[in-house]
Amino acid sequence: MSITVHMINLGHGESILLEFENENSSIEAIRKTFHILIDGGSEKKSRYIDKNGNMQHVSYFKLKKKLKNLKCHINGIIITHVDDDHIGGFIKLFDNMYYSIKDYMNLVFVLFNDFDQHKIGFRQANSLSQTLQKRLKDTNTTMLKSYQENYIIKNAKINQMIEMDGELLPIRFYDLQSRKALKKIEDYIIHVTLLYPSTTDTVVKDLMQKWKKYNEDPKTKNDKSEKLKNENSIAVLIEYEQCKIVLGGDGSLKNISQSLDNLADSSEKAFKIDVMKLLHHGAIENNDGIIEFIKEHKCEKLLYSANGINHKEHPNIEMIYQILKEFPKIEIYATNTIPEEIWDKQWNNLGPEKSKEILKFLLETTDSEWVAKNYTTGKEDLKKNVNSFDDKKIKNMILACLNEKIKKAEDFKNGIIVR
Repeated sequence: MSITVHMINLGHGESILLEFENENSSIEAIRKTFHILIDGGSEKKSRYIDKNGNMQHVSYFKLKKKLKNLKCHINGIIITHVDDDHIGGFIKLFDNMYYSIKDYMNLVFVLFNDFDQHKIGFRQANSLSQTLQKRLKDTNTTMLKSYQENYIIKNAKINQMIEMDGELLPIRFYDLQSRKALKKIEDYIIHVTLLYPSTTDTVVKDLMQKWKKYNEDPKTKNDKSEKLKNENSIAVLIEYEQCKIVLGGDGSLKNISQSLDNLADSSEKAFKIDVMKLLHHGAIENNDGIIEFIKEHKCEKLLYSANGINHKEHPNIEMIYQILKEFPKIEIYATNTIPEEIWDKQWNNLGPEKSKEILKFLLETTDSEWVAKNYTTGKEDLKKNVNSFDDKKIKNMILACLNEKIKKAEDFKNGIIVR
């Protein structure tokens, strides 16, 4: 049994495909696979710098091509929030799949907080809500929210459809209370717990009241409503066999940590998290407390989708350094390299002493052969001479070493395997 993570490089957009497999073919009664697509990138074209330093342009067509080339169908969709770089690609995708949706998808659920009952939302949220209703009206797809849901009824409907299909793994959804009451993670079943916004609905109502206020006030619409869209991101804990993954769009680590703390009991002080996606493309404010989180939950792999050309604070390079320094064995995966534009913006905040400290650490921990090949000398000689390097050389070397240490997810043709 395994989970494979596919990070789809859509420039500043984000899209992650999770592939669940049961490899025990001797058990005929057990279903085989399940595929969940989380977010769909941007409605607009996007840019990124590839590993060779070349500018690349991508659009939702890359997502469409990726899905078309899959040897499987998408069985579930999670739309974390209504920012264009997460929701826009779905609008284009569904609008251009009117006659061929079943060629790409065999949807049993869509999880999306559209807030339609409260008559507020952004243009793209309303647009996608209407598109989904139109495209899926003749299907048995179950629409879910992260709040105000009876998951017992929804689970029964979803798994009735799965039983009829005969090839999919069962899946169950939980709020915090029902997940905490669960005694054991059952074999061959995908478990999805909604961490945030919660079913208590207090948080949701508060967010929606602010959302409506900021949308109606042109003085605050652009800045405060953007933060609310991010704060309202759906966060999920996905469990399959012994694997645990936490994904939360552009949300807040504080909210996720609080929910995970609520799930823990006396016999399990903290969930071990195999894979955690850094929130908001690695922005430091969204990931406040990440060192403590990794330590508490024993995280082994971190992911982030890079969009640094558009947002020069993402990812925060000093935070990446602190993570690597504190956890030398941790694996960090990104959709593409950190471009010079990010480094130029963040460089001045470090200061000379901190930058030398970072470079010495990176030289110590970066692959020796790579260092020798790129700098025609060994690690020790370079470390001894760091104090004599000018700012430009230190700056360039830090960026080069970081990009060597951070794994590029798309270099893994078969995805990142989590067992």
